Amino acid sequence: MMTREPLPYPWLYAYDKDTHHTLAPYPKKPVHALLTRTAEAYPDCVALIEAESGTQTTFAEWEEQSDRLAGALAQCGVQPGEPVGLYAFNSRAFAIAFFGILKAGGIVSAINPLY
Repeated sequence: MMTREPLPYPWLYAYDKDTHHTLAPYPKKPVHALLTRTAEAYPDCVALIEAESGTQTTFAEWEEQSDRLAGALAQCGVQPGEPVGLYAFNSRAFAIAFFGILKAGGIVSAINPLY
């Protein structure tokens, strides 16, 4: 059995599998704010790895790319609380787009390309 080093934030791994309750307190902030905080603390750490190509994205790059997408979505008229379709496979691009939509205030409506 493989063991892992604890992650830097206890709320990322503290989980009671028997009762599905969080064991550790976590910040009551939007998930995209947690990405920003992590990117500030660990900008050069690898956050995403594309399975097929092995392309790596650091937290700083993920933050910058999702910010850029959020700005583009806002310029296109995405309003807070508006659903935004995300038609993509689980990938690095999916993660970037997911957070970009949240940062623009949109609601992610993921669409499975295989459906």
